[in-house]
Amino acid sequence: MIRNCKFCNVDIDDLGINQRFAAHTKYCDLNPNKKIRKQKNISADNNLSRAEKISITMKEGFKSGRLKIKPCSDAAKKQLSLKSKKFNKEYWTEEKRKEHSTRMLKIVQKHSGSYSANNVCGRNKNIEYSGSLLNSTWEYKFVSWCDKNKIECERNEKGFTYEWSGSRTYYPDFYLPGKDIYVEIKGYERERDRCKWKVFPNELIVLKKNEIKDIENGSFQLKK
Repeated sequence: MIRNCKFCNVDIDDLGINQRFAAHTKYCDLNPNKKIRKQKNISADNNLSRAEKISITMKEGFKSGRLKIKPCSDAAKKQLSLKSKKFNKEYWTEEKRKEHSTRMLKIVQKHSGSYSANNVCGRNKNIEYSGSLLNSTWEYKFVSWCDKNKIECERNEKGFTYEWSGSRTYYPDFYLPGKDIYVEIKGYERERDRCKWKVFPNELIVLKKNEIKDIENGSFQLKK
């Protein structure tokens, strides 16, 4: 059912949603007796933090057209870039970098199970399988393959130190106790990855796209 607003003559495909049609005519800009929409008093809501109030107010402003994003000129972009570089140079002293690196190393060692380079390389889908949280469908396919072939597989929590612009710690994804093999599931390979794999002291197997395809079609074999 199609209706036309008697004030602006716009076609409204009602389809039985009478409330939507009624709301349009009630608040139509050309309606001489139009009602003014009441704005929620965000500032009086004590359940919201100051940051949340500002965020809601800005969203409503952009939505209504009261606020608009002004384009940034090339000169302004260049000035902001220079200020950012100056700040980083003054703030991140060599002592500050070493302090930050040491602090992050302790955090990674304490929470190794939640650390992964995949967190910053692409989007992963968390999957719960047999009581464990897997970071991607590729990990799920490998772990389920291990179950099917009766190969013990556990999430690795042991870190290995390597050098890359300073001392860093590498945590392979899985460990196979019965075979004493570490396994890395890798979608995007970087120079840093090749560096840590080269100096890895134990047996390591890196599974990429082709190996995952072999798992899918049933032709994958675990090779050292």
